[in-house]
Amino acid sequence: MSDLNTKPEANQIPQDVSPLPAHIAQQPEPANDPEATQASTPPETIETKEAVTEETAPEAPQVAIDYTALTQAELEESFQQLLDNAPIQSIKKQADAIKQEIDARTADVLTANKEAFMAQGGLEEEFSFTPNTGNFDQLFRTYRKKRKNYYEALNKDLNENLARRLALIESFKGLLSVEENINTTLKAFKALQEQWHMAGPIPKAQYDMVWSTYRHHVENFYDFLDLNREFRDMDFKHNLEQKVKIIERAQALSQEADVSKAFNELQQLHKIWKEELGPVAKEYREDVWNTFSEYSKVIREKREVQLKIQETLREQIFEQKMTMIEGIKQHTTSAKSTHKDWQKAMEAVQVLRDQFFALGQVPKDKNKVVWKSFKEVTRDFNQAKNDFYKNYKNEQLTHLDQKEALIAQAESLKDSEDFIKTTPLMKKIQSDWKKIGHVPRKDADKLWKKFKTACNHYFDRINAERNSAKQEEVDHLKTKELLLAELKALALSADQSEALAQLTDMAQQWRSIGKVPAKDRNIEQDFEKVLNNHYGSIGLSKQDVAISRYANKLASFVAQDNDKLLEQEALMVSKKITEISQEIIQLENNLGFFQHVDKSNPMVVEVYKTIDLRKADLALWKAKKKSIRAL
Repeated sequence: MSDLNTKPEANQIPQDVSPLPAHIAQQPEPANDPEATQASTPPETIETKEAVTEETAPEAPQVAIDYTALTQAELEESFQQLLDNAPIQSIKKQADAIKQEIDARTADVLTANKEAFMAQGGLEEEFSFTPNTGNFDQLFRTYRKKRKNYYEALNKDLNENLARRLALIESFKGLLSVEENINTTLKAFKALQEQWHMAGPIPKAQYDMVWSTYRHHVENFYDFLDLNREFRDMDFKHNLEQKVKIIERAQALSQEADVSKAFNELQQLHKIWKEELGPVAKEYREDVWNTFSEYSKVIREKREVQLKIQETLREQIFEQKMTMIEGIKQHTTSAKSTHKDWQKAMEAVQVLRDQFFALGQVPKDKNKVVWKSFKEVTRDFNQAKNDFYKNYKNEQLTHLDQKEALIAQAESLKDSEDFIKTTPLMKKIQSDWKKIGHVPRKDADKLWKKFKTACNHYFDRINAERNSAKQEEVDHLKTKELLLAELKALALSADQSEALAQLTDMAQQWRSIGKVPAKDRNIEQDFEKVLNNHYGSIGLSKQDVAISRYANKLASFVAQDNDKLLEQEALMVSKKITEISQEIIQLENNLGFFQHVDKSNPMVVEVYKTIDLRKADLALWKAKKKSIRAL
C-alpha cells in the first residue's frame, strides 16, 4: 500500500453520519452479581487471530535493489544475507528475482559458448557445456529446504489449531446439555471463549466454515441463556460496551487525515466486531450496526477516492518509467565508438536507473511488464557495454604494440645529426602517436615517459643547434650592414667593364655571407636596390643587369659545391624556355585570325606588343641557359 497521504476535499466526506443513539449509551444496568460481572469482563485489547498461508505471509522490508547491476559474487552475498537475517517466509520475491538474474546470465553464457562452438565448425548436437554458477545452486537448495521445513511446520501448527478449535466447538455444543448451576455453565462458556481466542490461526480453506460454526453455537448458547435473563443481559451489556467503543473509534477514524492508516485500523475493528464480540440486545442491534456501518462507509469512500488518486499517480509513474526504459534502450542502440562515449552513456543510464527506482509503484497489473522491460534493456545495455570493452581491450593491446614500435623508431633517431631528413620523420612519429588511441592504463604512463624522453632529447638538440645558428645570423647581419654601407659609398671605375667587375665582386661577397635573422631580411631588398642603381649608373641595359646578377647567382652555387642546385636550375630554365616558346607560337597563330584586320587595330597592336615582350623574355632565358652551359 502506498504511503500517499492525500487529504480529501470537504465535499468528498459525507456530513450526514448519525451520532450514536442516546438510548444505546443509556442501557439499563444488570443485576449486581460479582461472579457474573467478573466472568463477563474481557481484556481491554483483544488480539485478532487470522489464518496464515504462504500467500499471506509477511514480506521482509524491501530496499529497491537492481540485481542486474550486481556481480555473481554480489548476488551470492545478497542471497546469503537474506538467508541469515530475514524470516524465510518473507524473502520469496527477492529469492526469485536473484534466481531469475542468475538463470538469465547462465542462458547468455550458454548461448555465447554454443555460438562460438558452432562458429568453429562444431555440430549443434555435439555441443556440451556446464556454466559455472558459483555457490548459488547450494544457496538456493538451502533456501528451498528451509522454506519447505517452515511451511511443513506451519501447516502442522495450523492443523493442530484447527483440531483444537473443532474440539472447542464440540465443548460449546456440550454446554447446552449439561445440567448444572447457570453460574457454573457461564463460567465454563467464558473459559471456552478464552481458549478459543488463544487457539491460534487455522488453514485458510476451513476458516469461514469454522467461524460460522462457532458463531452458530455461541448464538445457541445465548438463546439458552434466555432462560436466565439476568446472565444474558449481563453479556449483552458487555458486548454493547465493546461495540460502542468500536463505533467511537470508527467515528474518530472517519476524521483521520491518514486514509491508509484509518482504513487498515477499520479492517481490524470489523474483525473484532465479527469474530470476538457476541450479540447485543435486540432493541440495539440495528442502531449499533447501522451507526458502525455509516462511519465505515465514510472511511471506505475516502479510501476509494485515495485509490483513484493513487491509481492516476501510478499510471503517470508507469508512463515515466516506460520513458526511462526507452531512454536506456536508445543509449544501447546509439553509436558509441570510444571509451569516452561509453562513459557518458553509462553516466546517463545510471541517472535513468536512479530515477526509475525513486519514482515509486506502478499499477499492479503493469508491474511485471515494467520490471521485465527494465531488466531486458538493462541487460542489453550491459551486454553491449561488455562487448565494447572486450573489443576495446584487444584494441588497446594493438595500440600498445603500435606505440612501442613508435618508441623504438624515436629512440633510433634521437641522436641523428641529419636534422633536415630526421625532423620530418620525428614529427610524423609524433603525429602517428596522437592517432593511435588508448593503451591499457597500467602501461600508459610508462610508454608516454619513454616516448616523451626520446622526442625531447632530439628536439632539445635541434633547439641548441638553432640557438647557435641564430647567433651566426646576427653576425651575418652585422657583416652585411657593413658591406651595404660600403656598396653605397663605392666609387665606380669610369671603365664600364671594370665597374661591372666591382659590382660583381660586391654581389659575390654579399651572397657568401649567409642568412640574417628573419626580422631583418629587408636588408636584402636594400642591397638589391643600391646594386641596381649602380648598374644603371654605368649604362647597362636591363638584360645585361639580369644576366650579370644571374651570373652571380650561379657563382654562389659553384662556391657551395652544390651540383643538385645547378641541376635544378638548369631544368627550371629549360622548362621556362619551352613554356615561353609555346606561348609565342600560340600568339603568332592567333594573328592568323586577324589577317584581314588592319594592323592599327588596338587588339592587333596589343598582340604584337605581347609577342615582342615574350621574345625579349625568351632571349633572357636563353642567355641564362648559355651561362649555365659555360660553367
